[in-house]
Amino acid sequence: MTSDYAPLAGVMAVAGLLLGPAVATFSSRRSAAQPLELALEEERSLLAEVLARPKAYAAVAELNPENLAVPAHRRIWQAVAVRGDAIIQGARAADEREAAIIAESIPDDLLISLEEDIDSPEDLDIVAQLRRSSRSQAATVSELAEWGSAVLGAFDDRTSCAGAVPPVPGPSAELPWVREVKKPSRARMLAVSLLTALGLGLVPVFVGHLSLDSHLAVALSGLALVVLTMTAVEIAVVDFDTFYVDFRVLGFGGVLSLALVVGATLATSQPRRLLAGLIAVAVFTMVEVVNLLYRWIRHRHGIGFGDSILLLVSIGIPAALTGSPRLGWYALIFSGVVAILGFVVLAIRHHATTKNPFAFGPYLALGWIVAWVVSLIWPRF
Repeated sequence: MTSDYAPLAGVMAVAGLLLGPAVATFSSRRSAAQPLELALEEERSLLAEVLARPKAYAAVAELNPENLAVPAHRRIWQAVAVRGDAIIQGARAADEREAAIIAESIPDDLLISLEEDIDSPEDLDIVAQLRRSSRSQAATVSELAEWGSAVLGAFDDRTSCAGAVPPVPGPSAELPWVREVKKPSRARMLAVSLLTALGLGLVPVFVGHLSLDSHLAVALSGLALVVLTMTAVEIAVVDFDTFYVDFRVLGFGGVLSLALVVGATLATSQPRRLLAGLIAVAVFTMVEVVNLLYRWIRHRHGIGFGDSILLLVSIGIPAALTGSPRLGWYALIFSGVVAILGFVVLAIRHHATTKNPFAFGPYLALGWIVAWVVSLIWPRF
């Protein structure tokens, strides 16, 4: 089924422009709702162990007060560090043997006058609670190191990996940091509006080239692409802001668009198109295997699990709708190429390196649009 899609494409583009500010505002609120690493349990365990058995400080002397999330814990750790650093002179424990040697210089009464450096009665109550909560058996150096690594990792997430929505002090010890809801700037609203207009304006173009033989299939396919486009724009903005994929929006938008695609293909005489969507499963498996090897070699993630889930949606749905596994591969290739170009720009302008966090989600979320346009311009590509 073919039709003149140009007028409808213009209407959809105008609708995208009008919806842009609302999408930008919603995305900003969703950015503020993304998680923050806090490692509160490890922080409490670590502090309790040091307060109950001061020699444990030798294993985690590299921790600074600002690394801790809870304000009271930072003040207590500062009082601990004044004595600990003075005794061990900044030595750091690398293994059980070194820790034992360092601990010999730390007297058991290291914290006997800790109260002198703590003015707040609330902080003193927390000290007492932490001492009482300490386990009867001393923690090993490995456990202390694991807790310390978790605390440092959470601190790094709140600072260097916080993105464009840095944390602000929270309301309680259980929620010491939260992301601040930031009103989108005019430039942000304009950019999101143009992106939404482009995506929605292309929907009639894409549907017009599907050669569907049912008005119901045309309507459902158009709705599926509208949902996928709106989801992709929101995912791109949130990941750009926070380095997190918004799982709630991705789950809702992905399931809804998939259901619409299933309905569209069942309304045609070509339900086998759905099988092409399995290319996303193959890509997901391939990416996770590569990420597993990367984590084994470099001891850190190469790509987040959220990005892998995003691949299932952004590659699988267009492939299933068109019945073309090739479109899925093109989406992955174009996403990777544009992401590399984006990283090169960051490296040139902001001296970014591979150690800096990089938002891959925007390219994965929108790569299918570029791939589909290219496949229409060059059908034999």
